[in-house]
Amino acid sequence: MAENKEGQSLITFRTDGVWNIQDIQSFVSAVASFYTTVYGLTKYRRASHEVAEETLYMHKRYLEDMMEYAPHPYMKEMMYLWEKMYHNFEKHMKEGYPYKKFMKEGYPYPPMPFPGMPNVPEIPRLSAISFIEDIKQSMIPDYQLQVYRVKMESPGDWSFSGLSDVVREFRELIKDLWFRNSQEKRKGELEIEAISRVLRDRYHVPPKENQKITGILTKDKKALENLEKEGKLLPIPEHIDNE
Repeated sequence: MAENKEGQSLITFRTDGVWNIQDIQSFVSAVASFYTTVYGLTKYRRASHEVAEETLYMHKRYLEDMMEYAPHPYMKEMMYLWEKMYHNFEKHMKEGYPYKKFMKEGYPYPPMPFPGMPNVPEIPRLSAISFIEDIKQSMIPDYQLQVYRVKMESPGDWSFSGLSDVVREFRELIKDLWFRNSQEKRKGELEIEAISRVLRDRYHVPPKENQKITGILTKDKKALENLEKEGKLLPIPEHIDNE
């Protein structure tokens, strides 16, 4: 990935053919929306990890203290559940342990309340949509996606400059979406289902918010695909990134 000024990188889309004003508007709007959505999702995922890790650690220390000062037969079972939860969460954080498997194997609470146990708060649930909306409304200019260079030839290219970690995630998301889309077509499944699974597996977006964000990404992806089908964008994702 080509480096721009400090902390920023370039992402380049290869183009071809003759473009009109509507093509340019559709393209720039889709790329900017993609970038903003990815930025919000990245911040949401990072914040969710931090909150979950802090909460799990707090609960683990609480149970350790209870085992030491107020031993109870039920405590051993609960301690086992929480140790498993904490271990799986660490694997998820450090080794890319599948989030779905982590939640299934590490479910932290027993099917019924343990006697004598105080109400310990669950892991707080953050809102992915709120993170995206906050980015849209308050992103400072230096963090926004900028048009770095346009070469309107045949072939040509559009280069954009943005935060390095967001640009990197942007590119990886595009690769993931296009790859999964090709898989879904072979299976005869819907594209929207593939995008929904990416949001669930990659960013851990809760079901209630998944549908709305899936709609945003589907619209932006379709805009890029239309230009791709018309031969105005060279095949994605093979022709993005390095200059």
